[in-house]
Amino acid sequence: MLRESVHSDEFITIREKMEDLKDLMDVVSRLSSDRLGILEQAFALAEHFHSSHIDLSSWLDDMERQVAMLAMPALRPDLIAQQQDRNEVTIVLPMSRT
Repeated sequence: MLRESVHSDEFITIREKMEDLKDLMDVVSRLSSDRLGILEQAFALAEHFHSSHIDLSSWLDDMERQVAMLAMPALRPDLIAQQQDRNEVTIVLPMSRT
C-alpha cells in the first residue's frame, strides 16, 4: 500500500503510525518476555515450596501419631522426666536423618 501511494501527508502519517506501532510491538514483546522469565522463576519456587511443605507436613503428622501413642505421664516428676527423655529421642533421631 505504501509503495503504491503517492508521497503525501497521508503517506507520511501512515508511515509514522506504522513505526509507532512497530516500536510499541517491540516494547510489548520485551515486557512479555521479561514477565515470562519472572513467572517461570516463580513457578520453580512454588514447586519447591510445595515439595518442602509436603515433606514437612508428613513429618509433623508422623510425629503427632508417635506422640499420641506415647503413654501419658502421671503427675509424678520422675514419670514426666522419663516421658520427656522418650520424646526427645523420638523427635531428635528422625530429624537428624533429614
